[in-house]
Amino acid sequence: MGRALCAALVALALAGSPALAQQPRHGLWIGFGLGGGGLTRWSDQDARSTAGTLTGSLQGGVVLAPWLRVGLEANGWLLSASDLNDPTKGATVNELLAIARAYPWPSRGLFLKAGYGWASYGTNAAAGLGSSSFGAWLAGAGYELPVARNVSLTFAADWTRSPLGSVTDGVYSATGRRLQGWDLIVGAQYH
Repeated sequence: MGRALCAALVALALAGSPALAQQPRHGLWIGFGLGGGGLTRWSDQDARSTAGTLTGSLQGGVVLAPWLRVGLEANGWLLSASDLNDPTKGATVNELLAIARAYPWPSRGLFLKAGYGWASYGTNAAAGLGSSSFGAWLAGAGYELPVARNVSLTFAADWTRSPLGSVTDGVYSATGRRLQGWDLIVGAQYH
């Protein structure tokens, strides 16, 4: 499925018509996205655990050149939904990354993305077994489809890997927590 998505993004970028050409990029940009993906977590004590999840992201920054944008991205995977009747339920993995987007052909919507930053695992469990660590990195590709002046729909695929730190309480210990994940996101962007 990932190969088919990448092939479709490349075909769209190369076959775009002048009517859909991107507006010149300048100034600030902001975007958000929602989608789905998969997340694998493990630690020195725990075996690998993989789950399909809902994902979301918020990003923004500045255009440095028609072919380069830089900024920040906050993204996350929902592992377990919160429950008003049981406040101990709910778990997420989140990242805060410095990102760069490169546009190999500035007049097309195809982009490549790289990021580096911080990741955290959070839980509502009473023991507070959350943890965080610096060293998350992300790689991705996407396509922007203009729908109005300075507004685009975005389609992206990302892959990430990160340490998640360690946690130890009187009963439970999880050292060397790590993750790897992927997602497919549809969103909107203003630039």
